[in-house]
Amino acid sequence: MPDSAAKKAWTAAHTTRIVMNLNHNTDADLLEKLAEVPSKQGYIKALIRADIERERRARSNMTRKQRQALDDFKALSDPQPSEK
Repeated sequence: MPDSAAKKAWTAAHTTRIVMNLNHNTDADLLEKLAEVPSKQGYIKALIRADIERERRARSNMTRKQRQALDDFKALSDPQPSEK
């Protein structure tokens, strides 16, 4: 049964779709691991949230000067948003 117009509108307004292409040769280890987990989405979200928490804890242990240096470095290394 196709999604209703209301569901399509809600999905468009409240979600973002992320797609990845994984190479069968160079990413075989990732594909193997993802095949083992019951929920690929749940597994990837858990990994990202654990990384966010690790970064938050590391940042909270930094001095103000260290945080500023990290922010400056990230600003230099982050790609500039493309103009549309």
